[in-house]
Amino acid sequence: MKKLIQSVIFLILTVVIFAFSSCAQGVKKLSFVEVNGQKISCRMDMAEVLDAFKDEDYEYSESISCAYNGLDKIYDFTNLGFVVYTYPDGDKDFVLEVSVYSDEISQQGDKVKVSMSLEDLEALYGKDYTKEGDALTYTVKDEQTMSFLVVDGKVEEYTISVAE
Repeated sequence: MKKLIQSVIFLILTVVIFAFSSCAQGVKKLSFVEVNGQKISCRMDMAEVLDAFKDEDYEYSESISCAYNGLDKIYDFTNLGFVVYTYPDGDKDFVLEVSVYSDEISQQGDKVKVSMSLEDLEALYGKDYTKEGDALTYTVKDEQTMSFLVVDGKVEEYTISVAE
């Protein structure tokens, strides 16, 4: 009977420790942006993004790439409030960066969005970021970053991108 009680206590302690260690990790950092149920991630084939938003208008621009062989392309889905920057690789274009500037798009159950306060941002992701001007940048994973443009204590825009 004593061994049974010890086993139950050990099991309860293990569950409690696991629960608290999971809470300590906080909310996962953004590795994709979701717009109208469509996930857009870095290094994704841009053809998939265009197919997913084929009924939406966008403004398009391009320039000769200084980092890649070909054209860098920019797709601004103005009505939806986000921009996709691409890089060429062979005959395809891939997502380099996604920037969200509309407070209509939120991530992680409304926790991440334009107009959130710096305090809410730091409560969610901590203060382990680099700051350059008004931009706060967190390392996400696999050479990817997420950045927040914070002006007067409020997020004006947020971005996921391939780290440079």
